[in-house]
Amino acid sequence: MKNLEDVKYFVFSSGKTGSKILVDSISKNFGVNSTVHVHSSQHFKDGHPRYGDVKQLMIDNSKKFNKIYIIDSYREPFERGISSFFHHINKHCPEWKSMSVDQIIDHYNQNYLYLLELYHSYHESWGYFNIPTDVTFDFEKGYITKEYENMVFVKTRLKESYRWNSIFSEIFKKRINFISTNKGENKFYNEVYKEFKNKYRLPEKVKENFLNTFNGLSVDNVDLNKFKSTIIEMKKFMTDQEIDDYLKKWIF
Repeated sequence: MKNLEDVKYFVFSSGKTGSKILVDSISKNFGVNSTVHVHSSQHFKDGHPRYGDVKQLMIDNSKKFNKIYIIDSYREPFERGISSFFHHINKHCPEWKSMSVDQIIDHYNQNYLYLLELYHSYHESWGYFNIPTDVTFDFEKGYITKEYENMVFVKTRLKESYRWNSIFSEIFKKRINFISTNKGENKFYNEVYKEFKNKYRLPEKVKENFLNTFNGLSVDNVDLNKFKSTIIEMKKFMTDQEIDDYLKKWIF
């Protein structure tokens, strides 16, 4: 089992947000024992039962280093949900190989549209230390940081991964080179995945309610209420122009 006493870089990021790229790249630059991959406190407990409490590990390790870093990445919601669905497609849709893409889309909409990847991990990691999550993202820099004692909390976006070399070199004050890993084109489901993304739009019955929710209007739909947190995060971490383009792509 991996020894975590020397971890300085906590990639504490929700699933399907580029966290594996972050972990692999930081590990390559600073050593495999310098980094740990965390999606949630429960994910950490399941993977590292010897340690149990990731918050306590963060506190303990912060006493050993001048600074430790807790890194989180944002990804747009529809891509993230679809990516999660395909990552576990043999579980979520066991008969997918014998189904058309339209049938897979129907299955996704009926069973997973409101379920996958609605969790945003920085609410948990920042919440350990009462760091406010009502933030203004710096779109020019491609990240923001918050500090608590000698802990540096970094929030970036998967959209910025093309410039993560410069972003994290600036944050760490040391040149770092990122590597491309976990790419969709290398996955066994890649061709179906690409066709799915090209064809997918929100179901007609969902579009109006989603837009009403987006504009702050009430909707009488329990499932649509689950999108509220998604919309809050979009408005934090996407520019107005990005949101307009995004809605045109997926809804209009």
